Amino acid sequence: MIYSVVINVGYGNLYEGFPVVTVGLWALNNPRPQKSVGNLPPAPNLVDLYRNWRLIYQNLCHRQAFVSMRNLTENARSWELSPENDSQIEIDDNQITNVSVVDFNELSQHLQQCINIWLESPGILSISRQIRAALNPTDEIRVIIETQDIIIQKLPWHCCSFFQDYQRSEISFSRTEYQQVSCLQLPQITRSQVRILAILGNCQGIDLEQEKRFLQTLPDAEVELVV
Repeated sequence: MIYSVVINVGYGNLYEGFPVVTVGLWALNNPRPQKSVGNLPPAPNLVDLYRNWRLIYQNLCHRQAFVSMRNLTENARSWELSPENDSQIEIDDNQITNVSVVDFNELSQHLQQCINIWLESPGILSISRQIRAALNPTDEIRVIIETQDIIIQKLPWHCCSFFQDYQRSEISFSRTEYQQVSCLQLPQITRSQVRILAILGNCQGIDLEQEKRFLQTLPDAEVELVV
């Protein structure tokens, strides 16, 4: 089965909480959803954890870029580049940031645990259990989070236990207010012939005239030759 789970966290933030959270469950081709209302408590620790997690992640990326550049420089020197070219690549050792992959992994696990604990708060736990009871691990599930909060949009939701338990699920984000937009109907263009663009380049070892004659004899084809 294919389902859509729409979570509208309403207005609020991680410092003050989200007093009205609406969760809807739609089955494919069923216009009537299962809908429940709950709430999420304040979780200011998630803001600090996310910012630290992002900072360490960026530092690790910068360090990896530094290592790659240093290796590139050492390889270039081993190829005995001229001093004029070799001087164009300079590495500042002071740019190395003392960050640890182990620290990042530990912080990632801690952030993941805190998100799961937050999503199991009393105000939302019963709704989560209802949603899980209606789904199977083999279902295709589209999870849409409607929120105006930027931090909520940036949290690593893919690490939540729900997405580990339902691995055929995907997540996307939407604003809390939106309008339906009608699809633009483009005119259908029917062609009786297949259009072929043939670009003929270097003729060395190739009989271009024979290639042209072959292309021009193709049935139901409109051939344009570029030499």
